[in-house]
Amino acid sequence: MGNERCQVFLSYNRADETAVEAIASKLRAAGVEPWLDKWNLIPGKPWQEEIETALTSCGSCAVFFGPEGTGPWQNEEMRTALDHRVREDHYRVIPVLLPGGVREERGSLPGFLTRVTWVKFRDLDDADAFRRLLAGIRDVKPEPLPGAVGPCPYRGLRYFDVGDAAAFHGRDALVDLVLDELRGRTGREANRFLGVVGCSGSGKSSFARAGLLASFERGAIEGSAQWPVAICRPGVNPLESLAVALAASLGFEKNPGQVLDLASRFAAGETALHVTTRLRLQNDPQASRLVVLVDQFEECFTLCRDKNLRDGLFCNLVYAATIPQGQTIVLLAMRADFYGECAAYPELAAALSDHQILIGPMRESELREAIEVPAREQGVEFDPGLVDLLLDEVKDQPAALPLLQYTLEELWKARAGSRLTHEAYRTLGTVSGVLGRRADEILGQFNPSEKEMCRHVLLRLVQHVEGEIYTRRRVPLADLASARFDAAALRPVVDKLAGESARLIVLEADSIDANTQVVELAHEALIAGWPQLRAWLSEDRDFQRWRSRLRGALENWRDMKRDPSALLVGAVLDEALRYASLRADALAPEEQAFIHAGAEWRARQERAARVRRRNFRIAAVAGLVLFATGAVSTVFARREARLAESRRLAAAARNSLVRTDPSRALPLFLALHAFDLAQTREAEEALHQVVQFAGGAAIEGPKSAVLDVAYAPGGARLATAEDDGHIRVWDAASRKQLHELASAREPREPVYSIAFNPDGTRIAAGARDTASVWDIGAGTEIVALPRQPDAIMSVTFADAGRHFVTGGWDGAITVWDAATGATVRTFPKQGAVERVVVSPDGRRLATAHSEGTVKLWDLATGTEVRAFTGLAKAPKSLAFSPDGRRLAASVWDGSVVVWDADSGSNLRSFVADPDGLNALAFSPDGSLLATAGLSGNGALWDARTGDELLTLVGAADALTAAAFQPSGERRVALASRDRSVRIYELDLERLKQRARDLIQRSATPLTAQNCAAYPTLKPCP
Repeated sequence: MGNERCQVFLSYNRADETAVEAIASKLRAAGVEPWLDKWNLIPGKPWQEEIETALTSCGSCAVFFGPEGTGPWQNEEMRTALDHRVREDHYRVIPVLLPGGVREERGSLPGFLTRVTWVKFRDLDDADAFRRLLAGIRDVKPEPLPGAVGPCPYRGLRYFDVGDAAAFHGRDALVDLVLDELRGRTGREANRFLGVVGCSGSGKSSFARAGLLASFERGAIEGSAQWPVAICRPGVNPLESLAVALAASLGFEKNPGQVLDLASRFAAGETALHVTTRLRLQNDPQASRLVVLVDQFEECFTLCRDKNLRDGLFCNLVYAATIPQGQTIVLLAMRADFYGECAAYPELAAALSDHQILIGPMRESELREAIEVPAREQGVEFDPGLVDLLLDEVKDQPAALPLLQYTLEELWKARAGSRLTHEAYRTLGTVSGVLGRRADEILGQFNPSEKEMCRHVLLRLVQHVEGEIYTRRRVPLADLASARFDAAALRPVVDKLAGESARLIVLEADSIDANTQVVELAHEALIAGWPQLRAWLSEDRDFQRWRSRLRGALENWRDMKRDPSALLVGAVLDEALRYASLRADALAPEEQAFIHAGAEWRARQERAARVRRRNFRIAAVAGLVLFATGAVSTVFARREARLAESRRLAAAARNSLVRTDPSRALPLFLALHAFDLAQTREAEEALHQVVQFAGGAAIEGPKSAVLDVAYAPGGARLATAEDDGHIRVWDAASRKQLHELASAREPREPVYSIAFNPDGTRIAAGARDTASVWDIGAGTEIVALPRQPDAIMSVTFADAGRHFVTGGWDGAITVWDAATGATVRTFPKQGAVERVVVSPDGRRLATAHSEGTVKLWDLATGTEVRAFTGLAKAPKSLAFSPDGRRLAASVWDGSVVVWDADSGSNLRSFVADPDGLNALAFSPDGSLLATAGLSGNGALWDARTGDELLTLVGAADALTAAAFQPSGERRVALASRDRSVRIYELDLERLKQRARDLIQRSATPLTAQNCAAYPTLKPCP
């Protein structure tokens, strides 16, 4: 080949011949003709002259440095090339470092090569190095590195918007399918309504924006490039959000008055959106359309508390999109788990049923396209096999797209030149874990105080829906402040979480008020993909669930111009005041002000009531009850009139207990009627409370504080342990005393703990300095242990009743013979023992210790099996579930912790009583937990989920113990320091019958004033 065609001479060490020849082939394929001696030297002809001629005839010389360094003849070639470079300014000498090669020391290289830019190949497939070599040969500047300019093609946790369509790949077939539906078919009008439905993380927003809207913008449907588009998220006021979104298309986006007027017209009637579209398109062709995309449609149910606003939005959207000859296209992007919420709105449900597209998992070929094409278009390649690794992790996973995009964005940041590498992927870890690990790294950059602020901010940005369902929520930046963290302290933390290096949250101007900044999570994938956030949410779920209700009440108070009728009242206010005391740091100033306004309003009303005359007070309080309970129903129960009336009457029943009334039967009538109207939690709690108040469900015979309660096997009897040293046994049905047991020793010490043996004939008791076993029928003390070093806080039977176990305040855990009192076994001393319980199978012993630990022991050997640690305060009580698989502890700080008894894992924890807890118990079927609080309130909880089911009130002092009746009668007994044991009937029909029986025994029927205040009560004329 003639040297005149040569563009670059390749100088290399013979040891690097294979690598250089591969690069030469690539150069030729790229249109650059290299001179390679192997390709050009003719056998039998002088080669030195030919090489010298080629060196000076080519426009440049590439000098390759490999692992073996330079060769002898290569050094001669390099000197000849450099001499020629001195004579010819246009001649270029390009040093190239091959894979594994090392740049030689400065002194061993010609000075010229130390001053020029080198090309370095990481491997022979290094596209970036090859691109730079080509630029050197052609004497042009290399193109900027992909990623050095312009945005990364991957969106991380952000959706692909219309402007990102060039990087949106993999959904072409689905986009085409929807476009065909929107174009219409022969003889059929085009569809103008579409629900884009999918699970969180399926890519709904990206599909709607970068897929459908971008296709309109490109003119995929005739004339669609000129169609106006309005995009909104519903937020707390969806009609206002829609009006703001449309304002730009209508030309008055900077006129708040016109925006509010438009929102009012949407609220006034279903035709407003349709008419607005006609006005906007009146001078355009009939085929023109106005496109409305409502993204995050589920916010209608999670953030909007006003049913009227929801109705207004749904009616306008459906009417405009379905009226014949209409010109509005409506697209809804919604999480699939909220699809059922739409069933309550028949027209919306019908439209969705007929016209929806399910955004399911991408096929493997589509995923490959979504991964590879954006990088390739930027001149970036993946290491061989890396895409296959990514595909193996995310294929068939409908919610994996945000995690994949986040992983790709992180790979992009860590790329080596123009290559995404295995090394970076190994550093990041798996797709499923990269988000959590990265979020943990970001969290680790904060100091302890700032981490608490991060927790505070992130929890504020999550909305609890129900069960384990959460969604993100937008919050004004100013609303993040609390009593503990002011706005100035929070702002640097928010900025860092939203910064380019973190991007865990988004900080932007509000779409409705550009002067207000709002904050939200970058994506809901953070909720599922970050274990730390899930742990925080689990810890905070009860509080967040209550706070969600509080926010709804606060919004209603704002809407009603701070009318006192919308303030919190009754038990709802009591609950709010407890949280305001317990979690003041987590509440925004406006939330605290709302709670305190309710307290102040109640205090004013109570002061006014005390100074009124008695007859006026009766009417006034009745009116106040009507007024206040109406407020409660306004805030929390506006769905149905029956629910509202039920809750109103339940509140009235409770309120009637605290005032003097001629009719003792009034509270019973009110609670029964409330329950008959609707079986609300409020009605059930009121019914329990009034039955307790009427004296129909309590053992009130003890002469001192009751410190423990226990049912006998079978449930026909129960026993009480009392502060005066007595043990009393009662008939569970009649509540009459059957036996009284008391030590002959004086002075008698308090009995802290009691337990029946398996056949119910004996009781073990733990007292201040001793323990004993009693024969109930004979009333005799069979075993009396010698005085112990400290109080015996807990006793229980073991080994089918042959032995009993004691736990002492001195840390001693001992197994005793129940017939002789002889020591059978001792356990290693721990901290002071609060409680001992034996597992249902009799093989394990659990102990609670004052230093904040719970221990599990092998009962037969006395060896420790497991320790449960991490409790903030001392555990006061323990209970095994009936199957022995779960172990629950009540803690002095008011929390309940439930562990897997076999693995030791924490299944759930929740705060049951902020004032503290003394005891808890599992129901016989294991489905319920009962707790006994220092506040005097008990509660029933779903043992599987930790959800509160019922609050049990009635005690005048702290509760000390809880026990379920074991016979299946569905009763729970709560002991109190007020010298009573209150028995709560959990069978609702029996509870109602007990209330009716109490009414029959009442000598004071309803009065005329009662019937005037509550005319719907059945006995009233």
